[in-house]
Amino acid sequence: MFENLPIAPPPGYEGPARPSPEAITVGGMLDGLRDDVAPELQLLVRAMIQILVIELLAYHTFAWASEVLGDPECSHDAGFARDTIDHIRIDEDIHVAYLQSRWPSSPR
Repeated sequence: MFENLPIAPPPGYEGPARPSPEAITVGGMLDGLRDDVAPELQLLVRAMIQILVIELLAYHTFAWASEVLGDPECSHDAGFARDTIDHIRIDEDIHVAYLQSRWPSSPR
C-alpha cells in the first residue's frame, strides 16, 4: 500500500511510504507551468487533482477491503468487518464532498 504512491511524501518524511518514480513532488509542481494561465490557478488545479487521485485510490481500496473482509471464508466476523469498513467509508465521503464544485444558483 505504501509503495509507488502517485505523490511524494512531504519533505522530511521518514516513514514507510515510497513514491513511484513518476510521482509528483512539492517542487515538481512548479515545473511546466504555462505562461497564459495564472500560476495560482494552475497550482490549485494540480493540488486538487492530487487529492482526487488519493481519494479514488481510497475508494477502490475500501471496495476491495469490503469484498475481501466481508467474505465469511476470509473473516471470522464478516458482518462486523464490512460494517466497520462502511463506517470508515462514510467518514471518507465527507473528504470527497468538498472536491465537488457547483455553480451558484442564478437569480430568476
